[in-house]
Amino acid sequence: MTRLKRPLDRKAVLIANDTIRSETGGRPLTMEPKDAVLRKKWCEAYIKAAGKNAQTETNARKKVDSPIQECPDKLIIKWIKVRLSRKKRNVEYAWWPQDVALPYSGEAFEMELTNGNKKGTLGQQGNVEFTSIPAGSCTFKCLSFYDEIEKWMRETVK
Repeated sequence: MTRLKRPLDRKAVLIANDTIRSETGGRPLTMEPKDAVLRKKWCEAYIKAAGKNAQTETNARKKVDSPIQECPDKLIIKWIKVRLSRKKRNVEYAWWPQDVALPYSGEAFEMELTNGNKKGTLGQQGNVEFTSIPAGSCTFKCLSFYDEIEKWMRETVK
């Protein structure tokens, strides 16, 4: 069975719709068996109208050995973005508080990603972004935050 690949050519879709409109009365086609012949006719009309722009693929049925499929070895997520900011409360009018996010720009960080460790500084908006990362858990550490806590503990515990 031949399947059409998306995105479909808009002009070819209109032409294919016009081809079967007299038989459907303008109603949309369904996946019901009664529409199988009309779907095939529509696809043929679409491929003819789209010409070399028609993208198709053959749907070769695979033998199913198990109802459970293995996950691919490395799933890729598109991106991960971390933004670090602190809130400053505007207390000019106590009855109408507004929170203002102040970014930690230039702050040093360490990031343990699934594809390796990264070190650097946060951007002007207090963020950093990584793309094409394999799925899994990641760890973000803001180095000066830990330094401040250690400094506070040394001073307080004395």
